[in-house]
Amino acid sequence: FPNISSSEIEFQDNIQKIFWRAHKKYNLDSREFLGNDACPFNPTLLVGAKNEDKSFGLYLLKNTMVYPQHEPVVIGSGGNLARLVIKILNRGMVVAGGSLHELPVEEVIGISCYIINEVKESDSQSGGETKVVVVDSNGVMTLSREKLQENFDRFLGIMTMGFAPLGLSEDDIKKIWLHGK
Repeated sequence: FPNISSSEIEFQDNIQKIFWRAHKKYNLDSREFLGNDACPFNPTLLVGAKNEDKSFGLYLLKNTMVYPQHEPVVIGSGGNLARLVIKILNRGMVVAGGSLHELPVEEVIGISCYIINEVKESDSQSGGETKVVVVDSNGVMTLSREKLQENFDRFLGIMTMGFAPLGLSEDDIKKIWLHGK
């Protein structure tokens, strides 16, 4: 949505209007042909915006409403499993006095790759090549396959060091973590 707004509030208002117009056109106007309960347009989307005032917003579009997101959000068929994996990983962080939500982007990328691989391993509707796009105050950056592998390998190294005191070999520890693509 280029040039849609100059501030976060303006963007949220504009995207809400666009979403409602699509809902009216594809859901409400089509009821006479499809039936009263038909809602062919009901996407769940994540939309990010960097506004002219340098503010950034992440929004969840669901059930014809726009919800600002100030914490990480997952959508899609593997969303519930991803939330479970995040919850489990975050428990370890809480014990150490932190939170996944407080980590720098560089560390979150490796963890995200692990979470995606876990979901792909367990959810029959998920799969394919992992693609990660980082959206921050610097703009939008798609990470290369090599960069993803580098971040994931760093995550595995950190986890391996964490489990080493249990007396497991490096090969045993690596069996715990999925090495998906």
